[in-house]
This record gives sequence, C-alpha cells and structure tokens, in this order.
Amino acid sequence: STQSHGDRSQQEMGVCSVSCCSLCCGIMSFLGTFFLIFLGIMIGNGSPSIELVDANKEDSSKACFISSAMYAGFCVLSAFFYIRQQVVSKRPAGQDVYMELPGSRPSSPPIVSHIGSLTARPSRS
Repeated sequence: STQSHGDRSQQEMGVCSVSCCSLCCGIMSFLGTFFLIFLGIMIGNGSPSIELVDANKEDSSKACFISSAMYAGFCVLSAFFYIRQQVVSKRPAGQDVYMELPGSRPSSPPIVSHIGSLTARPSRS
C-alpha cells in the first residue's frame, strides 16, 4: 500500500509525529525564552525576591540572557520543522521525491524512487 510521507512518519514515531514534537518544543522554547528574559531582568535589577550573592548577580543575569537566546534559536528551529512537516504532509500520495546532493553522480539511481518504497543502491565492487 502506498502511504504519504506524513503517514509514514506518523507510523514510524508511534503516537507522536514530527509536527506534534516540533509544536511542543516550539511552545516550550517560546515560553522559556520569555521566562529567562524576565528572570535576567529581575536578577540584573537586584530584586529582593531572588536571593543571590551580590558578586554572582551580574554573571547570573548574563547567563539568563544567553540561555534565552539559545531558547529563541530552538524556537525558530522548531518552527522551521513544524512548517516543513506541514508542507511535506500536503504532497499528493505517489509523488516522486528526489534529493540531489552536491557532488553526487547523476548516473546512480536515487535512494528514494517513490514515496513509501525504498530502492537500495547497487554495491560498488
């Protein structure tokens, strides 16, 4: 039976799919970004609700801002994978998928010749 690319990834991952995982990671990264920015501002302003040694406050504040930038990067990466999965899952079933790598030989057969069926390359002897 021919399966679309979205169905195949859903089957391989079980209950969760690529779009589900990327959406969850994106939401958590988005929230984490703003939480760490808020925490960095609170530490930097010397809020009495956060107890730290005065010598560590500046470093801790910088660490929060650096971590928030990393979370923002993962949020963008998750959004990319979510959007990519939405585009891939809307392809019609049976559409050929070819991926040309730089420097690959045009005479060799493709690895994936049809969605749902894999073709192995001949062994090089």
